[in-house]
Amino acid sequence: MEIVDKKASRVLGFLPKQTLLDELEELDKALTEGDATPEQEKRGLELVTLADAAPALLSACKTLAEDCRMALSGEWDKGDEGFQASLALLESVIAKATGGDV
Repeated sequence: MEIVDKKASRVLGFLPKQTLLDELEELDKALTEGDATPEQEKRGLELVTLADAAPALLSACKTLAEDCRMALSGEWDKGDEGFQASLALLESVIAKATGGDV
């Protein structure tokens, strides 16, 4: 079973490092065969949680990058409300990616 779709990864502009691919293969084998250690089960859950959050993380990064450009160009007055909204966005996607830890 191929965990990482290499063709899709190339379309997105990245290819995971071989060490991550090796780890995913080892985790998949252990989980599929039912002999995963508690640490492997935890790591598998962490990776699935992170992968699930990846689109929201990318979207938040794009939004925050645009906020920074606007602040630097003078389009945004850099008021507290804007920074509070940016912080709330970051905290929400970090919580999603980490399973609740911020």
